[in-house]
Parts: sequence; structure tokens; C-alpha cells
Amino acid sequence: NNIKVIDIFSKLFKNSYNPKSFFPFEIGEHYNEKGYYEVSKIIIDQIYKKWSLTLKIEKNCLNFKKKYFV
Repeated sequence: NNIKVIDIFSKLFKNSYNPKSFFPFEIGEHYNEKGYYEVSKIIIDQIYKKWSLTLKIEKNCLNFKKKYFV
């Protein structure tokens, strides 16, 4: 399996002064609005980095094909 994992703990909670602030009443089961917002920013950032890298690779492959096979 090639399943990618985003480590929310290291990206959000580890650097936070008060990690409980991401949960309602500072009790951790489900995120509050702030928690979901911060987690979604991390996920989007990770997806963008992966997508951006994929686009660069595909662009380089297309340039290679044009140069040598067309």
C-alpha cells in the first residue's frame, strides 16, 4: 500500500501553546470551528504540495517527449 498520512499532531498540536483550544470546551473529541479550520488548512497545503509536484513532473515529461519524440 502507498497510503499517505498527514501527521496533524506534529503540524498543529505540537507547536500550539494550547492544543485544547481546538476542541469545544477544551475537551478533545471533535474539533471546534477553529480546529476544523486549522486542520483543513494543513490538509489543503499538503494536497497542494503533492499536486504542484505532480504538475511539475508531468510538465517535464511533456517537454522531454516534445523534444525527443515529436
